[in-house]
Amino acid sequence: MKHINTPDPEGESRVSEMLARIRSKAPRASALPETRVAKLIRLARDDERRKHR
Repeated sequence: MKHINTPDPEGESRVSEMLARIRSKAPRASALPETRVAKLIRLARDDERRKHR
């Protein structure tokens, strides 16, 4: 088993790749009207609540 504190260059590059991918998608997402995004988030939350009842 690998210790968490040991340096993991491969894992770090994978994380930075993921972050770069998210950042490249961000402009497109923020182009949406904020209200629509907020509505989607609210609907998703309501969905989760219904599942847990």
